[in-house]
Amino acid sequence: MFTSRFSEAFLILKAQSVGLSLWLAPAVLVAMNVAYSLAAYPAGVLSDCTDRRTILIAGFAVLVAADLVLAMTHGI
Repeated sequence: MFTSRFSEAFLILKAQSVGLSLWLAPAVLVAMNVAYSLAAYPAGVLSDCTDRRTILIAGFAVLVAADLVLAMTHGI
């Protein structure tokens, strides 16, 4: 199965295109890493008690939804 995702560079470019100033670009990366950190432990616990394929499919669904929201947004 092939998947793709937006890199952090695309996230920063999108943030700039909707009006975020360049000096706040590191804050975008910090916010992404905080979100990853907050989601990692609960996802691991859920993976221990649930089928991993279900978790993987749910993760891909969330990723696709987040990428679509990112692509379609016009403001911060």
